[in-house]
Amino acid sequence: QHVNFSAAWDPYIQIVAGKLLQQASLHTLTIHPDSVSDSARELLDDAPAGVLAMHEVGESARGRAMLATIRDAGIPVVAHGSEPALGAFDRVVSDHYRGSLELTRRLLDQGRRRILRLWRFPQQHHWLDERDRGYADAMAAAGAEPLPAVRTADLPDDVFSKEQYDHVVRVLAGYLFE
Repeated sequence: QHVNFSAAWDPYIQIVAGKLLQQASLHTLTIHPDSVSDSARELLDDAPAGVLAMHEVGESARGRAMLATIRDAGIPVVAHGSEPALGAFDRVVSDHYRGSLELTRRLLDQGRRRILRLWRFPQQHHWLDERDRGYADAMAAAGAEPLPAVRTADLPDDVFSKEQYDHVVRVLAGYLFE
């Protein structure tokens, strides 16, 4: 599949998964985790072939409870996300450690020694810990001095238009002057 990087990554995964399921003659249904009522139990009576839960569901306590109910009803559940609370489910996750390690090694192999991590939000996330660890391990193995990460103010996660994408790029570029 062709990846359109001007769109947010997580929605793209959901779109592609939906298209692949449709090609397999299967139906898809989107459920908002915070507005699930007891009537959602009716969905389980028809025993869907399986449930693919996007990361928003894993970030919600109600969403995780819903997934547990679905799994306990014998319906296969696959969750997208590396949230530790999703550890009881089959998951599709990014290997942030390995990705960061390999990217840093590649840059080091190209002679880059001052490699900056630019995070587009002020708060730390568990998956950023893995990226930081991959970066630190690659830098240490090469005997290179790691630089502290530069953090931006919160920037929007949902970037669905070229204008929004261009705006985020311009803001990020401004942080590089530090």
